[in-house]
Amino acid sequence: MVDLYYRESKALGEKKETKLPLVLPIIFAHGSKQFQAPVQFAELVDAPLQFAQFVPQFKVLLFDLMAYAFEELPTVEDNPEVEALTQTMRAVVSDEEGEILTEITRRFAHAVHLPQYKDLLEALWGYILKYGSVTNEQIEFIQHKVSKIGEMIWAFQH
Repeated sequence: MVDLYYRESKALGEKKETKLPLVLPIIFAHGSKQFQAPVQFAELVDAPLQFAQFVPQFKVLLFDLMAYAFEELPTVEDNPEVEALTQTMRAVVSDEEGEILTEITRRFAHAVHLPQYKDLLEALWGYILKYGSVTNEQIEFIQHKVSKIGEMIWAFQH
């Protein structure tokens, strides 16, 4: 936040009448259990009483994926990018990770070759490979499924 405000204030220069943009702190919690930490920033700071007035007072917006069933998370119809992100983050801590990721892949296979989804899909797979526990067989199955659907879509379009 401080870096953002620093850059914005530098860009504004000496214009005193212009305000800095709003920064909305958000936590996307996706552990295997519900989020238990405080959401009030001041509760996280161990400040002596005489300095308490200088501790920033704000609350973070908490989006705890474990507080929702999979069916309650956003869907492709609502926002495909948000669905892919939330479903993947939730799947990585699930006992059914491989099956869930396979279903996510099936639902998004049509978008694999679209340029606007390239960065998202690369980021999601980087996340899955770093934090997930999918097996090589599951990854090969997903790759095969994506490539077959992609070939069919390409053939249909050309």
